[in-house]
Amino acid sequence: MSILDKIKTGGFSRSEILKLRENAQIILKKKPSDEKALAVIESINNSALSELQTRYFFVAFKPHSKIEDAVDEQWYAGGFYDLQYYEDPVQMGYYHEILCGDVVITKTNATTLRVPGEGKMRLFAHGKVTEIVDSEKNNHRWYKVDWKHPAEFIEVPLMGCTKAISHRDIELVEDRMPKEFWDWLATTQ
Repeated sequence: MSILDKIKTGGFSRSEILKLRENAQIILKKKPSDEKALAVIESINNSALSELQTRYFFVAFKPHSKIEDAVDEQWYAGGFYDLQYYEDPVQMGYYHEILCGDVVITKTNATTLRVPGEGKMRLFAHGKVTEIVDSEKNNHRWYKVDWKHPAEFIEVPLMGCTKAISHRDIELVEDRMPKEFWDWLATTQ
């Protein structure tokens, strides 16, 4: 089985996919027209992970916590997710770990508690990442997302999701989230 077939069929782990993309990007810096590296990037950018490797990314949409700066409605209307928080390399590192098939969920913290297991967060919309887009013009990545925007927000356990972007593996989300979360996530409005 070729590498491209293995990517498309979910034959690589999440960490292997991220390493393949990193290696292909290194090759492309030296030789921008390398067809194999370009094909690997294209395949990764358009192939969904297996369900068990899915991560849930809980993302803030109010830069600097100011409601007047909220960008969520732009994301929903445009079918994308974009984070330009370059001053925080850790957050941008998490951002660059998003892969096709991951679930992005917009949230705000409903309490000021920062202890995992305490406090609540409000969830507003959710969507699966359908494509990764790397802009050649400004060297920035953004994600196409199939957004679902339920009529009502839901309050759920905070799970330590206090940053601009917080990722959680499927096992943790399954363990911590109440039934109401899964019902809300199934909403297709």
